Amino acid sequence: MIVFDNDADRMRIITPILQASAVPTDVHERMLQANFDAVLDSRYAIANDVVWSTFIHRLSTLNEDDLLSGIAQTYAAAETFGTTYTSGVIVFGGGDSNSLHEDLLEELEKLPKKEDTGI
Repeated sequence: MIVFDNDADRMRIITPILQASAVPTDVHERMLQANFDAVLDSRYAIANDVVWSTFIHRLSTLNEDDLLSGIAQTYAAAETFGTTYTSGVIVFGGGDSNSLHEDLLEELEKLPKKEDTGI
């Protein structure tokens, strides 16, 4: 959804992810970590007992590139919730997500490989 308020000069791109009351404490912490370094311009938020992926921008300076980027980041953050918690391929250094992503990649590399069926 895209909502805007001309008087406040703000727009939001939002998509619901899941009911907030069902989210364990460690996931709340991971959301905050991701807000610092992995979801870039989008954010995870909680309102009305819903976890949201959201992108907030000034309406007066919004251009087409910002809008398209906001849509893509909001979608990616929602889709990666529960796994990599990221809105794209870039992770800001200095946070917790880099090492968590490296750990996830190591776990994935240990999974058995599917045999090539030639199809």
